[in-house]
Amino acid sequence: MDKEKLIKYHFWILLGLAILLLPGVMVGVFMGVAEATDAKKKAVQTKISALNSAAPKGNDYVEKLEAEKSRLEKEKDRVWREAYSDQKDLIHWPADLKRLDRLTFGDPIEDADRNTFRKPNVYAVEYEALAESVKPTTLAKGWQDTMRVVRSWGDKTPTSEEVWLALEDLCVQRELLGSVQKVNQSLSEFEEKVDPAAAKELGEFFKQSGLPPIAEGENVQRFESRYWQLDLATTKGGVGQAASSSSAAG
Repeated sequence: MDKEKLIKYHFWILLGLAILLLPGVMVGVFMGVAEATDAKKKAVQTKISALNSAAPKGNDYVEKLEAEKSRLEKEKDRVWREAYSDQKDLIHWPADLKRLDRLTFGDPIEDADRNTFRKPNVYAVEYEALAESVKPTTLAKGWQDTMRVVRSWGDKTPTSEEVWLALEDLCVQRELLGSVQKVNQSLSEFEEKVDPAAAKELGEFFKQSGLPPIAEGENVQRFESRYWQLDLATTKGGVGQAASSSSAAG
């Protein structure tokens, strides 16, 4: 076909090609629309099924839920107040907040006081003092890892509940370490015992140890603690020698 005929009949040629291609285009469009329609239909059906299977909460349910919530809040307050009653003589605030000792466990605490409580020189210093109070006993991992303590308060002001619970932990551990302190103190307290055998036993100890024997006029006294016995020999008047022996009390 020459160029002139192609130009002359190009309309009819294009029309024929369009007729041949039109079915394919229509099939593609139909299939694309059908797939999109099916997808939308499935999505709608899924939502309908979800709505049908849902159990809407009526006013009765909401009212009962609120009533149960209120009951639990009252129960929590009751438990807290009973716990406070048992511990009221143990709960004491750090020195900077001592005026809050008048509060009952669980009472609201002012924002300023909550921020003061979490300061290192108010909160953490209490634990440092506890660790010092039981010396020479030492806490194996230090007070930070041995005791129950809030490591970080974060940037937000703690709630009243968080402060009360932290204070409770502090006070309970204060009492526990107070018992350790009392034991240590009891070990350092000696009571004088009148024991005629003390001089003889101490003289034997001196002899075995290569120390000078107890001279006439020296005073021998025996003291006992819960675990130790201490025998002392001292010279009466003037300058003399002093010696002691100690052993576990039987």
